[in-house]
Amino acid sequence: MATKPSSKPNWTLGNASFGTVTVEPSTGKKLAGWDAGERPPHQTFNWLFYNIGTEWLDYFEEVTDGLVNLQGIFDAVVGTGGDFATLDDLVADAGYLAGSIKNILVTSDQTVSSPITISQNDVNMEFKPGVEILKGIGANRALIIDAERVRITKGRFANFIDGGDVAIEVAASAKYVMIMENFFFNNTAGILDSGGTAVLLSNNIEEI
Repeated sequence: MATKPSSKPNWTLGNASFGTVTVEPSTGKKLAGWDAGERPPHQTFNWLFYNIGTEWLDYFEEVTDGLVNLQGIFDAVVGTGGDFATLDDLVADAGYLAGSIKNILVTSDQTVSSPITISQNDVNMEFKPGVEILKGIGANRALIIDAERVRITKGRFANFIDGGDVAIEVAASAKYVMIMENFFFNNTAGILDSGGTAVLLSNNIEEI
């Protein structure tokens, strides 16, 4: 990841006459743009530098700093702006396959076109509140857990309904799986336990 710059433009923020030297152009002017040969007023340029170089940078800084902080807690963040765009990318990664990625946060909706198999032991996968895991073409499962001591929390699984779809399948070889605080919407079955050992299906699960 690139190094965060040590300073920002903060354009015109130190000017005592900020309200008069930094003036937003009209909606019509912004839509039309500059005319040929037009000399824009300095107040407009000041507003442009202030809007892009200060307001928007502040916004993006808040978002990206939040992700950096999460990456200090989690081994990987899956979603827009994270380490991986999709769960497919995560489970194909060499670090995950080597067992070095254990604590995972999913921050944006995921459409699953083929089942995501959790094959590494001691994985903790947490979904940011409101994030949904949606059925894509060809998927009859969202997650297949085929490992030991896997914990899945706070997911929202939707539309796994055709031909006996299942949101989460716990494989027969899985052991000590914990599935907590998840919601299942319009699924043929929320969870299929295929014989895994010591599977905890928490009372915090609601199937609708």
